[in-house]
Amino acid sequence: MPYPTTLTIGAVVFPYSPWQITDESEGIAEGFDIDGSAPLIFGTGTGVRQVQLTGSICVSGMSKEDLETNYGAPLRSYRGTAKIVESPSGAYDGTWLVKRVGLKEQAEGLAVARLLYTIVMWQPNKLVVL
Repeated sequence: MPYPTTLTIGAVVFPYSPWQITDESEGIAEGFDIDGSAPLIFGTGTGVRQVQLTGSICVSGMSKEDLETNYGAPLRSYRGTAKIVESPSGAYDGTWLVKRVGLKEQAEGLAVARLLYTIVMWQPNKLVVL
C-alpha cells in the first residue's frame, strides 16, 4: 500500500492536506510551597497531545450533496470516537480521539461547493473509549 500524500482519518481520505496544523502538549507539574523559599516544583509527566487541523475540501465535479455524503457526514460521526490517522510526514500517524469537528459550508458561484473544517484530536498515552 503506498504511503498517503494527504491526510486520512478513519475512512475519510482528504483531497488536500490541511492549511494549518497546530500541535500542542503541556507538561504537568505540581508546586509545593516552602516557608521563606521558592516553591519546589515536581514534574509529573506530559499532558494530552492535542492537534487541531484546519482546511477545506473542494473536489471538481462534486456538489454540496456529494461533499456532505463523502466528507461531512462521516466526519460528524467521528466525534467522540477513536480513529486511525495517517499523515504524509508520519508525524500524526496513530490512534486519536476525535474531540471536535467543526464544518462550514461555503458556496463560490453556482458551480463550486467547498467544505471548511476544523478538527480537534487528542492522543493520550493510553486511550479508553466507553
